[in-house]
Amino acid sequence: MKRNYLLVFPIIIVTLSIITVFSLSGCAVGSSGAADTTTAVTTVSTTAPKTVATTAPSTVASTTETTAFNALQAFNSEVNALVDKITPSVVSIDVVINNSSTNAQNAQGVGSGIIYKEDGYIITNNHVAGDANKITVTLFDGSRHEGTLVGADANTDIAVVKITDTNLIAAKFVSEDTQKVGDFVLAVGSPFGVQQTITNGIISGMDRNVPMSANTLPFVDLIQTDAPINPGNSGGPLVNINGEVIGMNSLGLSTSGSSSGIGFAIPSNTVTAIADEIIKYGSAQLPSMGVSIGDNTSNILGTLLSAVTPGGPADKAGLKAGDIITEFNSEKILNPYDLLGNIIQRQIGDTVAGKYYREGNYSDFSVTLEKRPNNTSTING
Repeated sequence: MKRNYLLVFPIIIVTLSIITVFSLSGCAVGSSGAADTTTAVTTVSTTAPKTVATTAPSTVASTTETTAFNALQAFNSEVNALVDKITPSVVSIDVVINNSSTNAQNAQGVGSGIIYKEDGYIITNNHVAGDANKITVTLFDGSRHEGTLVGADANTDIAVVKITDTNLIAAKFVSEDTQKVGDFVLAVGSPFGVQQTITNGIISGMDRNVPMSANTLPFVDLIQTDAPINPGNSGGPLVNINGEVIGMNSLGLSTSGSSSGIGFAIPSNTVTAIADEIIKYGSAQLPSMGVSIGDNTSNILGTLLSAVTPGGPADKAGLKAGDIITEFNSEKILNPYDLLGNIIQRQIGDTVAGKYYREGNYSDFSVTLEKRPNNTSTING
């Protein structure tokens, strides 16, 4: 029987960039001293020319080659250490999606995942496992385990899967705020089902925003990388030079279906915040300010509130329609994506300070976030 194969995620294959360091050595050249004469004596005293030390061209070339080789060897050793550290925490995820409501055959897909907790919790993308009827997790040692979907969130594209195996090697997650554009990164996953594939690149950009559909929130604060994103890499980690997870590979832009060198990872702050909620509640508990966002055409940088929900968090904080949020949680707000990204990374019940502009004046506010209504999937906060 033919099966339809659903390659779930474009992600990261990178060509290893090698930096060769050359050391140039020079030779000091001595010069003859000037004649030392005296007017009282007819004898002239001279200084013999100094001997010039030279190095044979072959010796210089040999030294340069040795230095370059040592640099490459050191680079390889560092990359090997990163790979050894992260690969035991990366899994391959095979899914089956039943199409019982249609006449279509069941679809199969492959993606990746990151071990989050030693007792079997694994983070992956919603588009990998969110609609799966059967989940099979393959660990680093090749062992296969049946997985159970704990919960998934389409708005952030994050899902959590649980297996019964324990004593797993959990990856270390760190804030993406520690990274800068140009930093070296590794990506690990199963592109096209090829398990434990290691690729590399750099961080090409930070705080990227990608609108997805009318039914979900836009993806915000994404990490952009030039590491190729191919189907099957979805859910795998983006790793810094310390072997720490700074994001989860999720999306690639392409006009052909293959990688075009523009890939995106969900930042680790968002990944862990949503995963913790799913593990605790079974679903993402996205917070909200209770506002609608409008088009800010003024010369004041910030996010315009077009409406404030009566009795909602913003209303209780004294905010009104027409206010422009200029700062939130000590961070400058330049557009609606900045505000939304900051809210998503908070918890329900968090009280956050900010600043707003109204009728020529800047003022402070303090808002306590509440749960976002389940039917709210717009950029509104």
